[in-house]
Amino acid sequence: MLVFVGRDESLLDDSTRLAQHVRDAGVTVAFKVGEEMQHAFVAFAARVPEARHAIDEIGQWARWLLSF
Repeated sequence: MLVFVGRDESLLDDSTRLAQHVRDAGVTVAFKVGEEMQHAFVAFAARVPEARHAIDEIGQWARWLLSF
């Protein structure tokens, strides 16, 4: 599972707990925190360099996942 969350995100604590519960269930989790980013920051990839980087990481993760 891949979880992206902003450091300034209202759901940071919930996202952190979700990732931990999934890990506890034996699932591999990639948990990424965008510094100084808010909710849905990835949607702003056209204007925010951190969001573009996140999109690149999502692509890398998807390629890794699909390579199995």
